[in-house]
Amino acid sequence: MIIGIGNDIIEQSRVKRACERAAFLTRVYTKKEQKLIEADRQKAAGNWAIKEAVSKVLGRGFAGIEPVEIEVLREDSGRPYVTLYGKAEACARRLGITRLHVSLSHTGDYVCAFAVGEGEPAKRQEAAYGQRADSRDGQEEESCGI
Repeated sequence: MIIGIGNDIIEQSRVKRACERAAFLTRVYTKKEQKLIEADRQKAAGNWAIKEAVSKVLGRGFAGIEPVEIEVLREDSGRPYVTLYGKAEACARRLGITRLHVSLSHTGDYVCAFAVGEGEPAKRQEAAYGQRADSRDGQEEESCGI
């Protein structure tokens, strides 16, 4: 079952400028990603777009999740895949996400990413007035924002 869908489009030149600052690289990209980007600077914008799309699948953007907690690497074929760490991984588990699918498209100036979270949704109780409240076994737990 689809738990969440996210997308992002970003101008490649903006990410290229941001990558000139070491602080941006270490705050946004894991060491493995940084090596990938050193070998091919074009990967920086794609990775950033995928991170944004995945954060939207989690229903929170980067509120409480650091970009570095979403790692984007490539298979030998070049196909991107995602590994979650820390709060991003915990949020995905709470939501019942067991698999993330990502897709990336490039044009000359822009990169567009899509992400789909698949799994079994966590139990939900409907709150009064149509607001949703997350709960498991009748106990309140931290919401992931969905």
